[in-house]
Amino acid sequence: MTPLDRICPRVPGEEVTEAQLRNLFGERGRHPYADRIEADRIAQGASPTEAYRAGALGRRVTVTGVDFVFRPQPSIYLLWAFGDEETRRVVEAAHEYAIVRVLEWIEDEVAVIRYGTDGIYRVRSPGGLVAARFRHYEARSGRPLLHDHVLLSVKGQRLDGRWGSIHTTVLHENTVAASALYNELVAAEVCEELGLATEPRTVTPGRRPVMEIAGVPHGLIRWTAQRSDQIAACLSELEPGNPFKTPADTFKHHYEKHGETVGVSPEQYMRDAREWAASNPGRGYNAKRIDFGNGKWGVKYTDPNGGRGGMLGPDRKLVSFWYEESH
Repeated sequence: MTPLDRICPRVPGEEVTEAQLRNLFGERGRHPYADRIEADRIAQGASPTEAYRAGALGRRVTVTGVDFVFRPQPSIYLLWAFGDEETRRVVEAAHEYAIVRVLEWIEDEVAVIRYGTDGIYRVRSPGGLVAARFRHYEARSGRPLLHDHVLLSVKGQRLDGRWGSIHTTVLHENTVAASALYNELVAAEVCEELGLATEPRTVTPGRRPVMEIAGVPHGLIRWTAQRSDQIAACLSELEPGNPFKTPADTFKHHYEKHGETVGVSPEQYMRDAREWAASNPGRGYNAKRIDFGNGKWGVKYTDPNGGRGGMLGPDRKLVSFWYEESH
């Protein structure tokens, strides 16, 4: 036990206060109880400068923490959102289990403290890592989305009791591996407890498929990707002659969802989309403003008579087009 621990013992699972977060993450890496430590040292006769230094965790750093976001695959959090109480309990338990296992893996296999000239020495932190976790139950759009933010402090204690900084580059290099481990663990737990199976789902052609719970409609999974669609809608036009503001692979998604389902060829769908956008839709349509972020707005147009519809971005560039029978 270090002197800091004797003054201010830290309890796993203890509720985090705003003052503690400010010290650890907002003051270049100070002890969560730095204020109490300073008061104790001053009471013992130390100067204000000496008391302030006593609350420091090694050298001051610019980057004080790394934010990890843990969320299940869409098909799993859809089960959580629409399932019964038992299903939600199983998904949340699997989510908790996977987070703990991934953090253990980061502690044991990834995180190292650098010290010495140019960080030549690297050691594990024997006391583990310090993190604050926040549970959210919905996305910014208000749609159900079970996910946790884990704010990991870059401060760690060496075997000699001195404090150093976690090598953040190594953390970033292993984020994909951590994500894959979490996805595998949470899916395995959910399938084991609920008697389900997984199946591969291609998100982007040519890339590795994502494993989702078998039987969950892909259209429902796509419903969860509102933020991805908004980001894609703000990208620059990448294909010459493409009336969409989104890239060519996103046009493929729009065609498969709104054109192919009604028996229209890609060429015809492209012509119809271009024609609809050029007609400057407005009068006769039901219009709804769509928030694209950063103070920018687009408009979604639907035909009350069951004709064609679409969405225009902030610059009036086409974001999506559909035939009402496909929407």
